[in-house]
Amino acid sequence: MRNFRLSIAVLLLLVSSSVQAMFLLNEDYSHFFDIESYVDKTATLSVDEVIAKDEWEQGDNHFSYGYASANYWIKLNLNNISEHSFSPVIWLTETFFSEVVFYEKINGQWRSHRSGLQIPVSQRDTLDTFPYFKMTLEPQVERNIYIKLNSDFGNFGALLISSEKDFYTHVFTKSMFFSIIVVALVMLSLFYLVLHLYLGEKSFIYYSIYSLSYSVWVALYNGIIPMFFNEWVHSILQVSMPIAFIFLIKFSQSILNTIQHNPYFHKLLNLLILFYGVAIFIMLFDAKNGFMFHNIVVTITMPVLIVLSLISLSRKEKMIKLYTVGLFAYFSGMTILALLTLGTLPYNVLTRNAPFPGSVIEFAFFAYILALKVFELQDEKEQANQYLSEIQEDNNIRLEKQVVERTKQLQASLDRQDKSIKQYSSFISLISHELRNPLGIIKSQVALLRKESGQDINNCETRISTLAMTTQRMEMLFDDWLVSDKLENDLFSIDVQTIELSEKFNSLKDMIEQTYSSHNFYFENQIVNLEVDAILLKLALFNLIDNAVKYSPAGSLIKLKIELTEDAVNIVVEDQGYGIDIADREKIFERFIRGKCDASIKGSGLGLSLVKNVMELHNGKLYLDNDYKNGSRFVLSFKIDNH
Repeated sequence: MRNFRLSIAVLLLLVSSSVQAMFLLNEDYSHFFDIESYVDKTATLSVDEVIAKDEWEQGDNHFSYGYASANYWIKLNLNNISEHSFSPVIWLTETFFSEVVFYEKINGQWRSHRSGLQIPVSQRDTLDTFPYFKMTLEPQVERNIYIKLNSDFGNFGALLISSEKDFYTHVFTKSMFFSIIVVALVMLSLFYLVLHLYLGEKSFIYYSIYSLSYSVWVALYNGIIPMFFNEWVHSILQVSMPIAFIFLIKFSQSILNTIQHNPYFHKLLNLLILFYGVAIFIMLFDAKNGFMFHNIVVTITMPVLIVLSLISLSRKEKMIKLYTVGLFAYFSGMTILALLTLGTLPYNVLTRNAPFPGSVIEFAFFAYILALKVFELQDEKEQANQYLSEIQEDNNIRLEKQVVERTKQLQASLDRQDKSIKQYSSFISLISHELRNPLGIIKSQVALLRKESGQDINNCETRISTLAMTTQRMEMLFDDWLVSDKLENDLFSIDVQTIELSEKFNSLKDMIEQTYSSHNFYFENQIVNLEVDAILLKLALFNLIDNAVKYSPAGSLIKLKIELTEDAVNIVVEDQGYGIDIADREKIFERFIRGKCDASIKGSGLGLSLVKNVMELHNGKLYLDNDYKNGSRFVLSFKIDNH
């Protein structure tokens, strides 16, 4: 029977009673009955002044007045038509009223009972969580009860009449039920906090703070916190709701990755976060207006997030689908509550508890999202570890290759160093040999001069000529060394001038014939201008001629020719000597390298290397004509610009 009455009560929550008075026959009190209400906008009228007003309006015991700086008055008419006396408890279903005063007139005197958040904590008991009034109604007695109430957080609720036992049971059951929910939310918040510390993912800390803030609001809304704190603390703690929405938005931005995929919505959500910050600031000084501003922002936030989630569904990601369902369920309830608080929707069981079914769905789906996030992060961690292992393996392989390559380079460097040491050792031997011979000639010529001068023999001319040729050869030798070293170390600066090549040949002809009188020379001139460093050209020519003299029989012919092509001026030195072995042709242009047949012939191994470097400075080239069979034919090729 009791369950049947409860079903009838739930069915009647959305309708109003047409009964004009509350008739009491037994202790099975109705959930719906008529009341009269009056709004004291001045918030200054006494009970007698309010009773004298004519603006009382008929209504039912479920009310939703919204926000207003006014006192709301309720008139309840009770009529005991039974033969028994009753002691009902008249109480309000919500706990956030700042002040509730029950007035009962007995023997012409007003008896009042004050309740609400303004009552000091030291003067409250557990029952004062819900504003209530105990009275006794004798048989066949009718009485009017006047109730004054006001609240900073919306004036909505229901005025109920219960037996004392039912009232106690309701208070205990509701307090225990929502205490368990609050503890569960706090534990959930701590769990996500630990996950954040372990995984370092921002979405977990966002949802942790959201859950903690939401648990504070649930405790406030359902009367768990008000029994322990005064009205000021209760008002300050109301900032938990805008804080919860701030971090719900941050959580949404993280899950939907709005900064990358929806930058305009990301900026809009940041603006809403700013609005919630403004609401928090206002609530610190004016709880009523701050909370009203918060509810207005909530009604904007909800459709924005819903639209954003629907747009994000196009990405076809599982987490976004779960987020959309959870968000829609949660915000449906929160929207209903916000409209109820603003006085737009009527108060009943559905509208009053609308946030909680949606919250259960939201927490379930969002918990699933965060579980997927954990698996995703674990997969990313495994992939990262695998990637790091691959990189480490690649680095090890690369390092091994680098070590091998570096070892080869070092070995090659050591080989080159050994080769250079050998070359320089050979070079020193060659230089000693090269210098010993001209010095011996100079020494012998000086000795002969002294001897002949004592015998009145006049061969000075011949001796001086020999000395001049010998010193000139030594000068060329030293020039080769110095210039070659500078060229190898990029210390030589070229001085290019335009010269007439045939004039240069004529100026060198006598010097060449005099210096190398053991051979015959043929000069084939052409008039042509050439941009060249004259000193380096002379050095290159004398080295080629010197080689031609060394590697050809005495009395043989050496030719110096100027040949013109379309894009080059070639200076050719031909001899009728022994030629160069095929095996030596690739390396004779290297420093200190001499052919295999050169062991019996004087030389430093610098000449051709020097000439090659001279030609590279002029963007030209030195090459050996392999088709020439009568000896050796070296070509100095200078590029010319016909434009």
